[in-house]
Amino acid sequence: SFPMLAKKYKLPLGAELPKKPKTLRYPHYVVKIGSNTLPYSRYGVVISTKVNPHATIRNRIKRTVFELIRANNLHMIPQKDVVIIVSPSVDNLGKEALKTMLLRDLINIV
Repeated sequence: SFPMLAKKYKLPLGAELPKKPKTLRYPHYVVKIGSNTLPYSRYGVVISTKVNPHATIRNRIKRTVFELIRANNLHMIPQKDVVIIVSPSVDNLGKEALKTMLLRDLINIV
């Protein structure tokens, strides 16, 4: 098994981004970016039951996203709070396709 993204790099549940976060829409997810005063970035992933009714599958998607962030050191970029809201269409994507698209888009924005 892979090491997990440390808790300090995850946004606390219910954390609020600034009033008007930068919002970028993609076919399979929406990315909202705010700023913080920390020397690192924090990430949150939101997956509703519309994506998949099974919690195990939703958690697997969430772990895939956090693993991508950790493996590519995206959490070391300073002063960003990023929320990734996953769309139901992700359920039809493969794990590798999701990772490829998300990495390409996150590197361009963060």
